[in-house]
Amino acid sequence: MTANPQRQTALPREPDRSLEFAESADGLPVARVDDIVFAMVPCRGGGHFIASAWRIARPLYSLVRANFYSHHGSVAGLSEFRAHVAEQAEHRRELHGLARTLSLIHI
Repeated sequence: MTANPQRQTALPREPDRSLEFAESADGLPVARVDDIVFAMVPCRGGGHFIASAWRIARPLYSLVRANFYSHHGSVAGLSEFRAHVAEQAEHRRELHGLARTLSLIHI
């Protein structure tokens, strides 16, 4: 397994770090961090969990529950959801600050 130096690409140094919150078409609190969208989804027995999806470019207000497929654990309410999303945004800023390169590996 070797990295092909001709296929290495520098990650963007100044990516868009916008953090956006809204309400989805079916009333869920939703947020976007770069190319990841998050939703606070109610559980059957009460409480909520965070779901996410990747590379959805549509406006947040047009999303519905069916657009989300990953599970990120439970949250107690809206303030905890917003804190989780803010933490994810900070994490993405830190990753881009490392200025690593993306390598495609051929096996």
